[in-house]
Amino acid sequence: MSGQRDGHLRVWSADTLQPVREIQLSDDVVALTTHETQLAVGLDHAILLLDADYKIRRTIRTPHTPHDLQFSPDGRILAAGTWFRLLEWDVASGEMHSIPTEHNGLLTSIAFSPDGRYLATLGRHTDSAIRIVDTTDFRVVQRYQAHELCGAVIRFSPDGQTLASGSDDESVRLYRFNRPAYSSNGAIPSAHRKSRAKPRRSRP
Repeated sequence: MSGQRDGHLRVWSADTLQPVREIQLSDDVVALTTHETQLAVGLDHAILLLDADYKIRRTIRTPHTPHDLQFSPDGRILAAGTWFRLLEWDVASGEMHSIPTEHNGLLTSIAFSPDGRYLATLGRHTDSAIRIVDTTDFRVVQRYQAHELCGAVIRFSPDGQTLASGSDDESVRLYRFNRPAYSSNGAIPSAHRKSRAKPRRSRP
């Protein structure tokens, strides 16, 4: 499945790499994601929820363009980045929450950890920083070294122990994600909050 700026969704054959279906939408496609039989398509000011037959079953209005739209692992939450903020929608009700972040520009890419406990965010333009937040309270639990140029995409490995990020500086970095240690009152130790993990570098 692919979405284009010409307002089309295209379904491709995995065997022949040829298009097998084309769906015309009302606006440019800026993001899409799937969870089981659900397909969420981000447009400039709306999110379309489609079923397995590519029929629109719901439209969620949004005041901000959703970038790198992602379902939570349980399919109950949709999340996206926008300028300076993280957006989340309850899939069942369509209710939106706008969450401030430490980013100084567009959140170009986001990724849920496989268990849904954490969310990674990557900045673009003036801010290529990487942050990890706890999805229970959106507290920053880890900060990673920024790329030299604009961030492009970030993803967790299937086991949740490694992050991969790509950038316009033509680099791909791998980071070991160590789950934060919480104190008895749930706060993150200050030394942990201030630490900056370095990327793992591959051997030649």
